[in-house]
Amino acid sequence: PYPACGRSLRAIDAALTLRESLGLSADDIDRVIIDAFPDYVHTLPHVAPTVGFHGKFSLDYCVGTALLDGEVVLDSFTDVAANR
Repeated sequence: PYPACGRSLRAIDAALTLRESLGLSADDIDRVIIDAFPDYVHTLPHVAPTVGFHGKFSLDYCVGTALLDGEVVLDSFTDVAANR
């Protein structure tokens, strides 16, 4: 459903659900804590990607994009989007 690594899909779903059900905006969020399996570090190694393609392999980036934009689409993974 999202153009990102499969291991990030549940976290994206959760972020989108929280955003919608609580009516969150970027101003409402101070920080996000993600609790994930340690194995995810190997397939989602990028923490603060500056290259759009690396965002596909960053749990932090995917969840952040979902919370900020309300969607995770192909345009979420451009270099411009990753550097905003």
